[in-house]
Amino acid sequence: MLTDETLTFVLLETMRTQDFSDRTRADLYLAFELAGSPEAQAALASVLAEPSWSAQDGMRAIVALGGVKNPTADTLAALWNTAVGGQSGDGYEHLPGTAALAPGNLTNGLRAEQGDNKCECDLVH
Repeated sequence: MLTDETLTFVLLETMRTQDFSDRTRADLYLAFELAGSPEAQAALASVLAEPSWSAQDGMRAIVALGGVKNPTADTLAALWNTAVGGQSGDGYEHLPGTAALAPGNLTNGLRAEQGDNKCECDLVH
């Protein structure tokens, strides 16, 4: 995922059209999170923006975006938009609250990386 920016969207489209086991889907979201590239983050954010994805896919995308090491501005915007706008329907009621908590997880990672008292990130100040 780090070497080919189109691979993330090909994989995402494959997830949309193919029937994977629940475990495989969860592992693929983790792979996007661990890759953490701007392309992987954009792919995850697109899950939140597209209502055709299931609520479970949305939740997994939020958790993955909340775990990336270097969130992009688009990632933060996607989480914010989900937190304040959210989708409606069965199972979607938990997405806004989870999206609202995800930036806190991002700042915890940045704080740990920089030392407890040395956080200079824009997310906290």
